[in-house]
Amino acid sequence: MKPIPVFSKTSGLNVNADAGTIDYDFKNGIAQLQVAADVDINDKGRIHLTQGGFTVLEAETFYSLWRDERDTYVCKGSNLYLVNADLSTTLLYTGLNGDWVYFCQVQDEVLFSDGLAHKTIKAQEVIPWPYTDRRSSKSLKHMLQVPPAINLTFYLGRVFFTIGDTLFWTELNLLGLYSPAHNHITFEDDITVVAAVEQGLFISTDEKTWFMRGSDPHTFKQSKAPVGPAIHRRSVALQRRDGFQLGLNQPGDCIFFTTNYGAAIGTSYGEIVILNQNTVMYPQVKNGACVVHNNQLRQVLY
Repeated sequence: MKPIPVFSKTSGLNVNADAGTIDYDFKNGIAQLQVAADVDINDKGRIHLTQGGFTVLEAETFYSLWRDERDTYVCKGSNLYLVNADLSTTLLYTGLNGDWVYFCQVQDEVLFSDGLAHKTIKAQEVIPWPYTDRRSSKSLKHMLQVPPAINLTFYLGRVFFTIGDTLFWTELNLLGLYSPAHNHITFEDDITVVAAVEQGLFISTDEKTWFMRGSDPHTFKQSKAPVGPAIHRRSVALQRRDGFQLGLNQPGDCIFFTTNYGAAIGTSYGEIVILNQNTVMYPQVKNGACVVHNNQLRQVLY
């Protein structure tokens, strides 16, 4: 078998001329081209730009687009909308502060908070945040109701949330109560990202990224990740993919996020994989966004 050429750089695809072809051995399934971005390759080996498109919902500014297993939500101004199948929107709630909104799925409910108010979406209706009466048990009397906070994440029966540089969590299976004296970990800098995987939580602050390993937050084992911080909270794509689907040697859902070292995968075991190590060094930026579609990562930095 002849050697497979390895290309370190490309000059792009000439879409004005007839697309070239790729040598492909149908017997052993080996192709000369190993990676292609934003292109389709047909069964004859011809390359064409991906046929894509977009639909403009309204000529207004939306933010905090989020999707659970069934529904899609988006915010505009002080309003929260449900995005319908025909791309129309249905008003669910009004009263947001106009900044970023954080969502968290817990079974058939979606919790959301903008840092000033927090609510629950159930069956496409907005209801109060989960409530637990502290008077129902003596052991709960020292607990407090969960305040409106940010970076909501559900992990092993608890909701995790942050206020400034501190990570808090609710009591096990009691999503309305927490102990501010016992249920918290304080970091050196303000927390910008919290994301859960199978073995623990990825935590990113203004300066560093950490992995908190374990099933009980009181006994988390904390380790510093070999990358800088995630580029703001919007740079994490919470549409997870299994590690095997991504070509990794371990199963389990992974998260995607963006750092100044490039796009990264946080594996289910707490490891970091830099997708473009030694090829791209992003400039210092304050905000970003990324989304996963068909196992491909799209990023916007600004």
